[in-house]
Amino acid sequence: MRMLVAHTVEIDDPELAVKEICGQLDLENNLLKNAVGILVCHADCLNTGAARAICDKMPFDVVGMTSLASAVSGEKGLDILTLAVLTCNEIVFTVALTDSLVADQEGPILDAYTKARAKIDENPGLILTYAPLLAKVGGEKLVNCITAASNGAPLFGSLACDHNYGFQDAHVIFNGESYQDRLVMVLVSGPVKPKFFFISIRDENIQKQKAVITDSDGNLLRKVNDMPASDYLASIGLTADGGLEASVAIPFIVDYNDGTQPVARGLYKLTDDDSIVCGGDMPVSATLALAVQDVEDVMSSAAQLLDCIAVEAANGHGVLFVSCVGRSMILDTEPLAEAGKVLEAMSGIAPCHLLYSGGEICPVYKPDGSTLNRFHNFSFTACVFEK
Repeated sequence: MRMLVAHTVEIDDPELAVKEICGQLDLENNLLKNAVGILVCHADCLNTGAARAICDKMPFDVVGMTSLASAVSGEKGLDILTLAVLTCNEIVFTVALTDSLVADQEGPILDAYTKARAKIDENPGLILTYAPLLAKVGGEKLVNCITAASNGAPLFGSLACDHNYGFQDAHVIFNGESYQDRLVMVLVSGPVKPKFFFISIRDENIQKQKAVITDSDGNLLRKVNDMPASDYLASIGLTADGGLEASVAIPFIVDYNDGTQPVARGLYKLTDDDSIVCGGDMPVSATLALAVQDVEDVMSSAAQLLDCIAVEAANGHGVLFVSCVGRSMILDTEPLAEAGKVLEAMSGIAPCHLLYSGGEICPVYKPDGSTLNRFHNFSFTACVFEK
């Protein structure tokens, strides 16, 4: 498999943007039998027509999303359009777009997956997905629906975001069309060998004192240590009056106690019954610990992950990186410092593509080496395509 990458900052000029992207990809000499494109751009690219023009020019399906920022080998930026192309003679890429997910998620996802699966001879070894931000549906619900439909195929991807605080311009992209209520999947079948990595908060930034989740419903946290969730948060100094509504910036580490690596969660909103809407599932009997994420933690954890994947990347075909948009915001005046570290680490090793995410989707490994699909907050994730 080959991973081709290209970028353009000419987002106001569709014709020039197409010329730059096509020139960098050189598809005439680099494209193999099968291919799929992953396009990430500033939301303005949808309005100027640059994203559509590029998608229309590609001789394969193009999926993707809007983002705060993105990067490919050699270039990073906030106002940029990036395109990664996965191409191979043996690996097959089958794309599925769901109907609207606002009223129902299970049905449209199952239907889209089933139709795509009927086009290929074997179960996918990987699914890439780019999903919308839905007001009343957590990202983990979407992950669970895809997992159920695919019988647990490894799932890697992101929820869309944009440059606004409220993400009101966040869109999923499929062949030039943009959506705020649908998700797109790429079923990757054949001899694909993905390896997954993620890191959230360094151990030294996680409080040692842990609590136990005693009542919850999906991503709705009701009780911790048998007390209402709001009372528990008040006991550790977080209250509605003290800024709980903004505590999306405060990570909690959830340990499922099943042998998998703990995951980070954001707390989004206090409900009328003193429960908390969280960024992902909060399973009963899991343990909860408050964490701190600052500039040093973001940069150190990124370096730690990059060290872990260096050998695999050097022996692979390419790397897809997805990092939480909150990590970039923490970096404040240097929002692309983490992206810069990624490009520096991957230079001369493997082609790469990085996007910033409204919620990261990446498998975790069980003790026996098998994978479980998980939704993450505050995390830096990677999918390495091994040879």
